[in-house]
Amino acid sequence: MNREYQRICNKINLLLEENKQELRVIKRLPNYCELSNGLIFNTKELVDKFFREASGKPSKIAKAAGGSAATKTGKIGWKKGNIPWNNNTHGLVKIWNKGLNKNIDERLKKVSESRKGKNNPCHRMSDKSKESMKEKLSNKIKEKILNGEFTPNSNNRFTHFDVVFENKKYRSSWEVLFVSMNKNFEYEKLRIKYIGNDKKEHIYIVDFVDYDKKIAVEIKPNNLFKNTSSQCKKAVLEKWCKENEFKCIFIDEYWLQEKYKNIIDYSIYDNNTQIKLRKLMNEIN
Repeated sequence: MNREYQRICNKINLLLEENKQELRVIKRLPNYCELSNGLIFNTKELVDKFFREASGKPSKIAKAAGGSAATKTGKIGWKKGNIPWNNNTHGLVKIWNKGLNKNIDERLKKVSESRKGKNNPCHRMSDKSKESMKEKLSNKIKEKILNGEFTPNSNNRFTHFDVVFENKKYRSSWEVLFVSMNKNFEYEKLRIKYIGNDKKEHIYIVDFVDYDKKIAVEIKPNNLFKNTSSQCKKAVLEKWCKENEFKCIFIDEYWLQEKYKNIIDYSIYDNNTQIKLRKLMNEIN
């Protein structure tokens, strides 16, 4: 190993030693590099890439050498004489546990049993780590809701069932009545980020929107429009509509009765929806 190569190796090894890392560069040649964890680079391109990525920080050396665990334990990386498990394989690799579960496979049962109760890795997390994990998951879900990639699967708090109309689920018979009369409106496509009364960030999923006519619609029983949460969301929607030159309409039972009582065709709805709408129109008790 010439002096220049030795100087570079000494520099990296000193950096690793100062940062209490066990990894060391054993040998460096133009087309060859050997590390103390058994990892070998045997082409000029790989050698140059390793030393290029390794210059500067221990974290970069760890990444270049196969991950931080490799620098500390020496257990990660391709060892001399070892053949990688996926050598000469191409395309999709068959997943060993596909179709298996702990009830029919002893290996999975053993893993499951080893992680029960106090052995669950989550129980070894600090409170700070748990809160951090919860926050990351919450932010990820909020991002998906905001982008329209995910919609919470919750039904109407009063009916406790989903209403299906023209093969699409809605949360209430009132929404079905509205969309059957206004088929140009899109359902739950408008999502607005806002800060609630609890000082936390939320995503408001507006019931209906017509982007062509620039109208946003929210449907609720009259008494619910008066609660604190609904008042906050109402203000959020009004602000959004004003900023985007939309018209917002807040619809309650009285609005639906006035608009549709004399023109509603019950035959287009399923039996449960018909009953709900007849009650809404005061035709039955």
